[in-house]
Amino acid sequence: MYTGFTLGTLCCALAPGYLFLMIARILTGAFGGMLGALVLVIIGDAIPFERRGRATGMVMSAFSFASSVGVPLALYIAAPERLNWHGPFFILAGLSVVFLGLGFRSIPSMRGHLNGQRKDPLAAIKTIMRTPSQQWALALMAVLMLSAFPLSPIWPCLLFPI
Repeated sequence: MYTGFTLGTLCCALAPGYLFLMIARILTGAFGGMLGALVLVIIGDAIPFERRGRATGMVMSAFSFASSVGVPLALYIAAPERLNWHGPFFILAGLSVVFLGLGFRSIPSMRGHLNGQRKDPLAAIKTIMRTPSQQWALALMAVLMLSAFPLSPIWPCLLFPI
């Protein structure tokens, strides 16, 4: 998934025009969306219960940091007098390659569940949807995600007023 995200970001950097850029962003978003869920699964499987809340908080803080600092920084870098709009995508693709290597070295194998007996995924979803604390957690995550996206279109207006 992360390799797909990295390749999608590189395709964004190499995009010759709007249509290719839009297709590459859709591809990158599809991989990035799955990665968001997988990161939380890895936290749930690999991090001890006592440290799981802190790990989840760090991941959520990183997403907020990327939205509030990364977007304006990318717009600053993309200004015509610096790099151009390809620049932030090249930088992100390069950083993604570095983190891909770090991930291979530091993230443990998550194949233990393949040896056990399979459980019914619909039963697990039903259990989650019936548990009030998990309903609140899902609602909180939805609100957090939805609250970050309205900010992204505002940054160009603040940095480059008409």
